[in-house]
Amino acid sequence: MSEEKVKEFGDLLKELRLQQGYSLNELSEKVGIYAGYLYRLEEKMKHSPPIPLVVQLAEFLGVDLNVMIQAVMESHRRRKLSGEENNVEKR
Repeated sequence: MSEEKVKEFGDLLKELRLQQGYSLNELSEKVGIYAGYLYRLEEKMKHSPPIPLVVQLAEFLGVDLNVMIQAVMESHRRRKLSGEENNVEKR
């Protein structure tokens, strides 16, 4: 039985954006977020994106919402395993 590897959210988002031919600026304008925030999402920011944004991106990019949610969960799992969530600076 082959097991398909679940991608992290940032990797999946970037792959979908590039497959559909959008620049960071174009996609950010289409979904109404800052290009810098979209860049940070793709580069594995240290917290999960808001679910309404995940829904909006899934709808716009034409991907099953479950696939996007799995990717968010995989990112969270990997951050937890690497200890990144416990290393957030307190201000």
